[in-house]
Amino acid sequence: MKKVLVTLLVLAVAVSGVFAAVNFSGSLTSGYVIQNDGSAWTSWVFGDDNKDTNSTTLKLNIADENGYWSGAIEGALYVDGSNAGDDYPQNRVNGDITVDLAKIIAGPDTDWSAQIQLLAFDRITGLRAYTNKSGLNYDRIRTDEPGLWANAIVGYGKLIQFQVGGAPAITTNDNAAGAGTGTRGDVIISAMTEPLDGLRVSVDWAWRGDGADTADGVFGGAADINIGALCGLDFDLGVGVADKWYYGEGKNVLSAQIYGGIDLFSMFGEYVLDNGTSRLHLGLDLNVLEHMVLNFYGGIGDFSTPATMWYVGGNVGYEVYGITFQLNLQYSALPGEGVEKSYMEDKGGDIAQGAVKARGFSITPSIRVSF
Repeated sequence: MKKVLVTLLVLAVAVSGVFAAVNFSGSLTSGYVIQNDGSAWTSWVFGDDNKDTNSTTLKLNIADENGYWSGAIEGALYVDGSNAGDDYPQNRVNGDITVDLAKIIAGPDTDWSAQIQLLAFDRITGLRAYTNKSGLNYDRIRTDEPGLWANAIVGYGKLIQFQVGGAPAITTNDNAAGAGTGTRGDVIISAMTEPLDGLRVSVDWAWRGDGADTADGVFGGAADINIGALCGLDFDLGVGVADKWYYGEGKNVLSAQIYGGIDLFSMFGEYVLDNGTSRLHLGLDLNVLEHMVLNFYGGIGDFSTPATMWYVGGNVGYEVYGITFQLNLQYSALPGEGVEKSYMEDKGGDIAQGAVKARGFSITPSIRVSF
């Protein structure tokens, strides 16, 4: 009887520790795009641009303060007419639940990590050593998109991390209009090591992968060296390189970047050889006032025709009481979608500014409420 009571007491203490304190956070982002392609003005609310960029999104996060578990859900509203004769709304919701078994067993201060994750209606992204300053994700390797994923990441501090994830093949519509069906499933394996502060290397492989025409297998590797962190300097200075190969179709994407900065400003330059097409992306962030957003960006989408394949833009904004008001101004000489996204599109923590859709000038006011 005493053993039973002791066992129950231990379980009670463990459960109380796992659910001791819960933290909530999230954000709501929306905006409006006004664009002139040289002949006429058009405009749309975030989520009505025929792509899942510039979407009006709601993100909710919940986690315990000890790192035992976390959960997230994201909802996005957009209209996608790419697969049907008429536009149709896509109210997309995805989420994930993560449990760290190592922390539950050994306590929150352990350096070991054994995360088990379930994801719904989302992709699994491989471990990434490349710092992706442009936000254009040339290095990113991730899975195809069935409904439910299982993912596991095991590691020891920053020294080593291993990831294995996947989903069984399921029958799905090839497009949201239901014009055809196909069978999809995927597996991803990746590893990353950071033996020293400022030195990071990763390798990733996906059986199918996304981002290619046939998505028939992708392999890649990346490395990043932050000289400022390695040498204990008072400023940031780093270089990175990433290469990924879609071996089903022989497509290769090589990217290299240099970045650095001080308290007042930071900047980066990224060169990309995208299956034979040379691209350049540049960015400058100014930290002139606390809570103020001020940055400039630009690039060339194709060095073979630079006169008609360049773009430039900037963002100015301010955060007050968790609300960020931001205005994006951009001019693009691109004849089409030569550069899929602007510099700000996926940059962590910043409001997405959307795709460089066509030649012309665009004005994008947006707002994010964080809580």
